[in-house]
Amino acid sequence: MVRLMVCFVRREEISSEEFQAYWRSQEHHEKIASLRDLFAPDRYADTLAVSLPDVEARFRSKLGRGMQYDAVLEFFWDDESIIRERLTDKAVDQILRVLRDQSIKRVDPEKSSVFFTHVPEVVPSPTNTKLKKPI
Repeated sequence: MVRLMVCFVRREEISSEEFQAYWRSQEHHEKIASLRDLFAPDRYADTLAVSLPDVEARFRSKLGRGMQYDAVLEFFWDDESIIRERLTDKAVDQILRVLRDQSIKRVDPEKSSVFFTHVPEVVPSPTNTKLKKPI
């Protein structure tokens, strides 16, 4: 399975609330639908980051930085050859148009990322091993 990850970082002058309101808007969903229709992925996810300040502070204290992305689009294809066929120059141009359109007002293109990953078999966590206390 191949996954296309499009990771967005909002511009500094855009508040998290404003970015999230746009991300939930009909305008955003129509743009994503155009990409989904173009690529016809087997699955996709359109997600917003969740603010968990207490947890993020723990990461910052260990890593020296907090969470990095405000939103992530993921497109999944079971067969790698299909994405090779669908990712024509026209399709790449369409992705870049959507990204540029979003970046004009809301997204920092220098901090955002687009990349592919292979998705290994996802192994479910055993359901009978709930944590009794924090680690």
